[in-house]
Amino acid sequence: MKIHGQDVRSVFRRLPWQYQLMTAVGLAFIGLTIVHLSATLITWKKKIIAPETKPVKFFFSQSTVGALDPSLASRPHGLTAWMAFTAQQKDAKGAETMNVRLASSDASRGCLYWTEMENGGDSGRKARILAPDGQTVIAKGTWRVETPSLVYDPDDKGKEWKLFAFKYLWSDNPKDRLAVIQHYGVITYEYAADPAREWSTEEWLFAAKKDYPPPPYDQMVLLDLDRLSPQLDDIVMYARPSAIYQDGVLAMTLSAFKAGEAEPDRVIEIVSRDNGNSWLYAGTLLDKKDLAPFDVKGQPPYTRIFGATLVRQDGKVYLAAALGTPSQRGAGTLLFAFDDLASGALALDPQTRAPEVLKRIPLPVAGSGPIGGGTLAYLDDCAKSGMMISQQEGASTRFRIYQTGYPPVKTSP
Repeated sequence: MKIHGQDVRSVFRRLPWQYQLMTAVGLAFIGLTIVHLSATLITWKKKIIAPETKPVKFFFSQSTVGALDPSLASRPHGLTAWMAFTAQQKDAKGAETMNVRLASSDASRGCLYWTEMENGGDSGRKARILAPDGQTVIAKGTWRVETPSLVYDPDDKGKEWKLFAFKYLWSDNPKDRLAVIQHYGVITYEYAADPAREWSTEEWLFAAKKDYPPPPYDQMVLLDLDRLSPQLDDIVMYARPSAIYQDGVLAMTLSAFKAGEAEPDRVIEIVSRDNGNSWLYAGTLLDKKDLAPFDVKGQPPYTRIFGATLVRQDGKVYLAAALGTPSQRGAGTLLFAFDDLASGALALDPQTRAPEVLKRIPLPVAGSGPIGGGTLAYLDDCAKSGMMISQQEGASTRFRIYQTGYPPVKTSP
């Protein structure tokens, strides 16, 4: 640019030194103002879009005092997202019960608010366990149903929506409670063509082995999982089913328990290539005796498995494993990638040859009690809500599901 035939630099040099100084200071001030305004706008924008961790909101909640163990599913590019979760409730006498509930949300608005629906089942129903003679009472208690897994399977016409859960008898006698749970704990199954309409009658899909449950209840079970592999002979109970349908394979992870143990010994995977009509054992994904490679320097070691779920982001499936320390049953979540979902092969660390930790996900909020949490769910259609993670609320027995605002793999939506 020229002024009266001279360029700006020449004009500046001809100015008295006082004017040169004033001009330089003015230009510097303008530059600093531009930088400051830009930084302010960027900070303001980051605050506006920053992920927010807060409890999931349920409308029309049916006496639910706590919520945990979310599972999310939807039709591809559907308008409605669905959540199955465990609802902590109180019966007429104030006793706690566990039941599976369904809720729906508007996916186009990011699944920020959920409308709860009642699902069937007999959770909370008092029951007596009878001996084979049909008269002798072995145990009295209440049925509980929890840790659901909701799956959309487009290739199973009329049974596109599948709901798996863990059902067990909660004994009135604390002394024999664990033994009763392990002997009468099963994986249940229901299906529907539309989750908003009528669901099928509950089936007892899986039990661990012979006499778990004992006769005559064993007649209700469709498959004892020890028949799939001799590697499962030492397992007496399975809990926390987590299923996903991917490329024609219905894959399910299960927490496996040994006799007398109140926490999982390992997490296994089974798969079906015919929409759940038959199953194959894929292998063990995690074992509690092999958790040392996942430890972080300066942090308490991992000594316990709290539970694991299958999650999918952008078409790829991951294993989200909530692990525990000596002081907390669930102290956060480790994310693992699969080399091959159908064969139960996790991606391995080239140095340790243990499953490679893709990401470490802390508990959503601070101050959780000795149970902790960390079991999570994610749905691409609910990207605005991000991962949903259940966690114990302080030291109380109540749980909440938190939306984090960010997905499993990427650091921001």
